[in-house]
Amino acid sequence: MSYYSSSPDKDSFLASISKYGISRPNRFDILITNPSGLVSGMAESLSRSRHGSRKMEDNTLAAIRCESFELPGKTLRSVAEENVYGPTYEIPQGITFSNSISATFLLDRNLHIKRYFDAWQDSIHDTKTFNMNYYDDYVRDMFVRQLDEQDVPVYSCRIYEVYPKSVELISLNNTSRDQASKLSVSFAFRYWEEDDTESKYNPEPTQNILTDAVV
Repeated sequence: MSYYSSSPDKDSFLASISKYGISRPNRFDILITNPSGLVSGMAESLSRSRHGSRKMEDNTLAAIRCESFELPGKTLRSVAEENVYGPTYEIPQGITFSNSISATFLLDRNLHIKRYFDAWQDSIHDTKTFNMNYYDDYVRDMFVRQLDEQDVPVYSCRIYEVYPKSVELISLNNTSRDQASKLSVSFAFRYWEEDDTESKYNPEPTQNILTDAVV
């Protein structure tokens, strides 16, 4: 830590904590919007269960049960500039996004969340012929917001052209009676950008946003 971290000066570390606070990783929410091909696919999947519902409330269920999520990153590709005399240096050649983010969801007792992502994956291909469907029919934007202690969004990230690349297995164990089942999902995406939290978001819970976005 900096030598000046304990200094009483107004530019010290302690002063910056007092003025700007700290970001807490557990203060966040996400928004999953629907690709056009998901509605019928999810309804068909849920109809196979006596607990199933054809309502789009599973979007909210998945959003509020997201236990962990990753803010995506990006990297500048660079190449060495060697047409110089003396030490070489690197110049940016292009931008590369991480193209994959992981999330963990706390499962409900009837596994609606698992069915939700299974149906999304099923909308990517024909489950009988295994032919792949059109890209634009199953990708959709996703949003993740960092919140402060009063649940007001301070940072928002819009992730473009998302789909669930991997829906991981769920471990079942007869000795794990006091543990909750969780589902890990890896999402592929094309790119992301910071979104305008003040003009596009209401600092209310995610459910209010989902009502307008998932139609």
